[in-house]
Amino acid sequence: MSNAILISILPEFVAGILSGTKVFEYRKIMPVQAISHLVLYCTAPTKRVVAVAEVAGRLVDTPSKIWTDTSYGSGITYKFYTDYFSGHKHAGAFALGSVYELSVPLKISELTSCKVAPQSFCYLNSRDTNFILKALTSASKRKSPGNV
Repeated sequence: MSNAILISILPEFVAGILSGTKVFEYRKIMPVQAISHLVLYCTAPTKRVVAVAEVAGRLVDTPSKIWTDTSYGSGITYKFYTDYFSGHKHAGAFALGSVYELSVPLKISELTSCKVAPQSFCYLNSRDTNFILKALTSASKRKSPGNV
């Protein structure tokens, strides 16, 4: 987990990622740095770090082009997508590789990089990535989606 970010995701979208029906994670703001892993913080009512997803690719383009290229694995409706990117000229998407669910979800207070759920994302320091890696030792892996 060389470069990881913490992102906040609604419970229904976390469920889609864990089930493999959602293989793209959309973002209005993309990190400048290359990202190897997304650490998934599930919002209320869960309020825990629940999984880690490998980043298999990164796309940035117009919202219409991103939807055309990714809708098959979006895990969301077109209406939700267009509402989310309404008024934005650019859209970002992470293509997700293998996903690892933590057997024991972590409280955000256990991290040192981010103490509150991020609005867009938060870069994780090496202490936090090592801490999460240790938590993953007993995690279950979802198979990678084909050709993402």
